[in-house]
Amino acid sequence: MVEVGGGSADVNLLTGTELMQSGTFALGSIRIQESVGSRGGTRDQQARLLKRQITSVMANVKRAIDLKEAANFIAIGGDVRFAARVLKGPEVKGDASLIPRETFIDFADSIAKQTIDGLVKKYSISYMDAETLIPALLTYMQLLKETQAKGIVVSDASIRAGILQDLLPADQVKRIKQLTSQILSAARTLGRRYQFDEGHAERVRELGELLFDELRAEHRLTENQRLYLQVAAILHDIGLFVNSRGHHKHSHYLIANSGLFGLRQRELEIIANIARYHRRALPQRTHTSYVSLDREERMLVSKLAAILRVANALDKEHLPKVTDLKVTREGDQLILQAQNVSDLSMERMALAGRSELFSEVFGKKIVLREEART
Repeated sequence: MVEVGGGSADVNLLTGTELMQSGTFALGSIRIQESVGSRGGTRDQQARLLKRQITSVMANVKRAIDLKEAANFIAIGGDVRFAARVLKGPEVKGDASLIPRETFIDFADSIAKQTIDGLVKKYSISYMDAETLIPALLTYMQLLKETQAKGIVVSDASIRAGILQDLLPADQVKRIKQLTSQILSAARTLGRRYQFDEGHAERVRELGELLFDELRAEHRLTENQRLYLQVAAILHDIGLFVNSRGHHKHSHYLIANSGLFGLRQRELEIIANIARYHRRALPQRTHTSYVSLDREERMLVSKLAAILRVANALDKEHLPKVTDLKVTREGDQLILQAQNVSDLSMERMALAGRSELFSEVFGKKIVLREEART
């Protein structure tokens, strides 16, 4: 399922109604048009430049999403709905139209050969619509070619409308769970794009979830905020793709600019800050991205970053050693008991270096112990 917008394209791979992979890519019609718009040349040359630009980004899409697995292709967006109206394909379920594969490819190619003035006159559309039409249809075409789909289903729905529907009261709990699953799937897709250590990311997420749930009385945060921790845990190390030195800062940048499916920009800023503090310096007033948040958001970042630092320390060696924890309280101490583990020296050392924020935020010292083998 694909929606090409002005700045980016959302690409989602589903099995039935379950989202398997998802990503947001720099394939927006306006973005692509602007990248080649100032270069002269004939209409054919312009079309070749557009296709070349789209092809260069397609490498990222194919690396993140198994397009070859797609047997059906659902397209969403105004530009592709225009194509459906012109081609008048047969209607299918739910106010959608079906356009055969070759018919759509031929139409997109023919549109790309026309001038903007020619499109305005022929189809009675605005200049703004005509300018986005060519790069949008070429993007849909290139994505379609990568799939096994024999046609393109054009829907009147939108992904954003679907997200809003998820907020309606009826079956809200079920819908929120589905949306959460979709967002986490999109985060994993983003992580794969940056070649993250998926095993480590998932263990940190699981440990973070456990700590979040055990500390509900202390942090008093919501399920939505639990999702911020989950996403930050999955993506905290993606900055390693840029450079191992200062990778926490690179992770912050990549997350904040990811356009991750299902999350608003402000939410991405919060998640990026949580991930940024998974190591090294604690949040400080001199950190611009941190102080740009309001007071409640800064407190939220501090609480979730404190939990993330502990969860990350517990997987210090990137090995599935600490997989089962018991959490107990002894006075001002939070005791983590790892079961069936004989040597936690590396994890203890890492925890000692990363628990300062936790103690500062929650007022508790955190201690890691081995539980005797049974």
